[in-house]
Amino acid sequence: MTSTVFQKYTCRNVACATRFNFKKTLLAGLPLFLGGLIYLLFRPGSLRIFMWLDLAGLREPLELLRVHTLQLVPLMPEWSIYSLPNGLWAFSYAFIITATWWKQPSRLKQIWLLSLPAVGLGYELLQFAGAIPGTFCYQDLLFCTAGIAAGFAAAINLERRLQV
Repeated sequence: MTSTVFQKYTCRNVACATRFNFKKTLLAGLPLFLGGLIYLLFRPGSLRIFMWLDLAGLREPLELLRVHTLQLVPLMPEWSIYSLPNGLWAFSYAFIITATWWKQPSRLKQIWLLSLPAVGLGYELLQFAGAIPGTFCYQDLLFCTAGIAAGFAAAINLERRLQV
């Protein structure tokens, strides 16, 4: 496994390869974390995730934080609460899938790369068609498209920089 790491990256030592893996993890994980944080701290408490947190016994500690963060909601643009999380999650998904499959010769690569618009945009379009519950929103579609494009571009850019 370590020989693969050394062949793939321009650096020739474990510390350097670890830094590149850390960058990938950070680029994928941070937007995912931020999107989740926005949901938990600023979205209405009627969402299904709050029911799950209640069942897990985590709702009460979260509500202690939400008492303070919900006061900020009137000061925040609506898109930052309702559409930005979708874009952040789409970025993470696109980045992970692209970084994982971009250099692979497998035919599965095409399926995984096609899953980017299918999953990200398909969810909104199924809401539009009434096939799944939710509210269709052009702004969500825009943020999701931008997230997918940015995640795809960031992964390719990073992969090119890491090439031997």
